[in-house]
Amino acid sequence: MRDISILKSNGFDIDSVFETFGEIEVYEEILMDFYNQAKERGLKLIEYVKKGDLKNYSIIVHSIKGECLYLGIKKLSDLSY
Repeated sequence: MRDISILKSNGFDIDSVFETFGEIEVYEEILMDFYNQAKERGLKLIEYVKKGDLKNYSIIVHSIKGECLYLGIKKLSDLSY
């Protein structure tokens, strides 16, 4: 098993992660997909703020909030809320 202490020390809800995903390898794969989309989402958020497009901004932020809960990243989910 991999060392997950870095996730725990950064506020990840590891208990919910294992309940949802079962294996750390599955979780890592989905977490990497989330990570790889982060830059594009961030750029879109900036674009929507500049345009005053709160509808599309809200859609992305709501998506981030839900995915963070799913991934056990409660702090980021709370910020997105």
